[in-house]
Amino acid sequence: MALGLSALGGSARAAETYSGQDFRTLARSTVGVMRAHQWVLRAQMDRGQVPFFANGIYRGMRAKLEMPNGATVPGLVTRAGAENWGGSGDVARDFGLFYGLQLDALLAEPDRGSDQHMVADGLAFIGAGYHGFEASVGLRTTWTRGFTPSGNFGGGDATRAGTPPAYAFDGGKTKDRFALTGVTISTYHKEGVTLGAALGQALVQSSDGAVSPETVLASARALFQPEALMKRLDLRKWLGIPGVGLERIAGQVDFYGDRYLAVRDRAAAVARGAAAVPNVIPAREAAIYEIPTSIDDLLSLGVHLGAVTQVAPTPLLRSGEIGWMWANDTLQLGARGAVVRRGAEYGGAYDAFAGVALQDFMLVGSLSYNSPDPSTSLPVPFARVIGLQLFWGPADMARPLVPMLGVRKPKLDRERSGT
Repeated sequence: MALGLSALGGSARAAETYSGQDFRTLARSTVGVMRAHQWVLRAQMDRGQVPFFANGIYRGMRAKLEMPNGATVPGLVTRAGAENWGGSGDVARDFGLFYGLQLDALLAEPDRGSDQHMVADGLAFIGAGYHGFEASVGLRTTWTRGFTPSGNFGGGDATRAGTPPAYAFDGGKTKDRFALTGVTISTYHKEGVTLGAALGQALVQSSDGAVSPETVLASARALFQPEALMKRLDLRKWLGIPGVGLERIAGQVDFYGDRYLAVRDRAAAVARGAAAVPNVIPAREAAIYEIPTSIDDLLSLGVHLGAVTQVAPTPLLRSGEIGWMWANDTLQLGARGAVVRRGAEYGGAYDAFAGVALQDFMLVGSLSYNSPDPSTSLPVPFARVIGLQLFWGPADMARPLVPMLGVRKPKLDRERSGT
């Protein structure tokens, strides 16, 4: 059995300001949920035996919350979640069944008043593995509370001047919503082939301001990371584990927040009295196609290199990163530096962590700045988040802050060899 508890707290640079649309963008975790799930599928295949583990997380940061009328109030943004995974059998050498439940809630609470704004996601999944092949299917639910129909924080009595009409129709009235919002399907083969697709709901606004849910192919992903092949070719020690993939992310998801940033900047320019403000808001239907590439555990030194190249609708480098991780039975160290494009600008980012383990208990501290990873941090622009993680159980199943492949823990290697 594994029990995990993470506590993250921090402060944003000069108490960065976030609106309800910012907040909803952070909570669009369909793509991140699928990526995290696929990482665990691979870790389970490495073990062979289906494990049981449970995790609890908490992360938080100070911020200013922007109401629809442009007023800002100080508050706290937190993220809390829980996950369990169980089953029986051996997915690598025989047959295994597994199941699980994942909950993730993002909350914004002003310091004054009793308003609470929440977006909560749930994922219930079941899967099976047979002689090196795994497949799983999951159902996602979403519960929103304290938001206006267009996604702004409730509580304002007007909309900020300069906001385009399609975003400025609902005042400060809120509407709670609970719905079955999607399906995820993931497969993994021991040769390093990952395939997945996620259907999700996006709230689409028409020109008259009406909002309606629309089911879209939120993400489709193919990834090849041939560790077994590299070992057979006797190249694993020197060249590590290469990876290449192709991913499609629906434009309605606005995964990187490009559309929201364009809307916000345009509204701010109009509010400042700018004479001419170009209307350069990206189209909602413009899906993103990108190619992720990576090398993990280069030269067996724990070095990680990665890049994400967007090929459509506009070719550009979405992100580039370099990381390092080292682990033995008692100590874990890791760090990552990245350049990430959000909207029309690039910005730097970093993550670092250090942990100590005693038997099945692990204590990890971390520091993140402007982290783009929604599954291991608060992916908030310019946020500095300090973290503390307590973990008890099979540590190889805990997704690290730098989600690398191939950096095995010696204890796991000895369990495989029977020594």
